[in-house]
Amino acid sequence: MSIGSQKHHNIEYLQLLLQFIIQIFVLSFLKIFFNFKIEGQKQVIEKLKEYKTKEKGILFAPNHISEIDVLVVRFALPFIAPMMPMYYVSMTKDHYQTGKFGWRKYFYGGTFFKTLGAYPAYIGMRDYQASLINHIELLENGKAICIFPEGKMGMETFKPGEAKGGVGFLAEYTKTDIIPVQLKGLRNINWFKVFTFKRPTIEIKYRDIISIDEVLNTLKDDERYSEDIERYKKIASITMDKVWE
Repeated sequence: MSIGSQKHHNIEYLQLLLQFIIQIFVLSFLKIFFNFKIEGQKQVIEKLKEYKTKEKGILFAPNHISEIDVLVVRFALPFIAPMMPMYYVSMTKDHYQTGKFGWRKYFYGGTFFKTLGAYPAYIGMRDYQASLINHIELLENGKAICIFPEGKMGMETFKPGEAKGGVGFLAEYTKTDIIPVQLKGLRNINWFKVFTFKRPTIEIKYRDIISIDEVLNTLKDDERYSEDIERYKKIASITMDKVWE
């Protein structure tokens, strides 16, 4: 499924508007009810400016501990940040049509999801290029994408979970660098503390950028990573190590 360039440009304005509106509400809520800490924001902005000038895409790679992770990764950055709106790797609509998602299944994976910038990965194809075709095109057109290296929501264990190969494939295939992002405080929120203004802490840390060229140069002579899938997983593992360093 290809994203037509004209259609994409038209939708992007709507994505910017929706992300701006949601950002106002999300940031206001977080700053009122939480101790909201952000690290590395200035360095990220400078990198985004540089990459936009070069017309290069960028991958944001956070740990995954809640359903609002993608919002926090984007909204901890200024709305006028370069290379925005941010796009996301999501599941197909069928994945969300289960009881555990409740009323959210009517929004997850459908038109509204896509309008916000979430494009599905086609799971089960055993072919990264086919599965992530939407995201390849976005990166090749200089866009910013958020992808979870662990692939699914994990526990807030403060250590790397098992990394999947998706982020490694995208980084290598499109020669895109990676910004690891550490998220804390979004799992099992104590809402009593929130609404009694005890202000629990939420932390977002943008780590130093990972150069895909440097990583590939390090791995090129290691026979353990001569197979594509093992190399992709190793790149993802390196990314998660950076998230939690």
